[in-house]
Amino acid sequence: MQLLELSVCGGNGIGDREALGKIQTPQATRTHCPVDHKWLVDKVSNRLEENNLKILQEVHTTSHEGQRYFGLMQVQDTTRPEGDRGTVVGVRNSHDKRFCAGIMVGDAPFVCTNLIFSNEIVLSKKHTKNCLNPEMGNNLFDKINDAIGRLRLHWAVQDGRSDVYKEHEVGTLEAHDLMVRSMKEGIIGATKIPQVLEQWEKPNHPEFKDRNLYSLYNSFSEVWKGSNLHTLGDRSIGLNKLFDVQSNFDPSSFSVEDVLELEAPEEATPLVF
Repeated sequence: MQLLELSVCGGNGIGDREALGKIQTPQATRTHCPVDHKWLVDKVSNRLEENNLKILQEVHTTSHEGQRYFGLMQVQDTTRPEGDRGTVVGVRNSHDKRFCAGIMVGDAPFVCTNLIFSNEIVLSKKHTKNCLNPEMGNNLFDKINDAIGRLRLHWAVQDGRSDVYKEHEVGTLEAHDLMVRSMKEGIIGATKIPQVLEQWEKPNHPEFKDRNLYSLYNSFSEVWKGSNLHTLGDRSIGLNKLFDVQSNFDPSSFSVEDVLELEAPEEATPLVF
């Protein structure tokens, strides 16, 4: 059982989860129903544990005087053998309508612990007055169940993505072209390109000396290490989309049914959808 070096930037680290309960949730209005940060984290945590997903560690941060929240949980599937990457679930929420409640799924190679988000599941399009009503369809409870149930699908997609990236050889011209395209698409700032290039030419970790798409991805994630988590998710998801097109990787070719058939053991707690 190996732990990642989880840390948060771009906000105020607030210690353990109980400290979240001290943040006052604004009163609901006719059109806006803010969701308590700690309530959301507790619900996600409970669903993880009910689906044999053990929480190894967690960190929490807030910004804008507690109006915005982002937290990380490293989880381990107790029914699945340990691999070379740690899986991280990011939870975000806002009281000021900046973004919807959501779960961001990511992982990080243990060799470098660079956090890579590859998917986001938006739990609610808006914090509407009925989002906490269990009797209404498409409520927050249903969204959390669905998000946790799809974690194993995420792992299957990520395993396939990593294999394809490693098989896709990258030359100098292609690497430079992808750096420029990532800048044009707003994935990384122009001032960071020289750092990505340096990591590509002289990676900090020998494991990424192979000239392939997987190593190039690490060049970006190494530069992003310690970045603001509120922006890291969107950036890394955008890079995945760019590299998926470049390598002809199709994440939609994976289905929940295939993953359940291949991986879920008979004695495991049924996944909640």
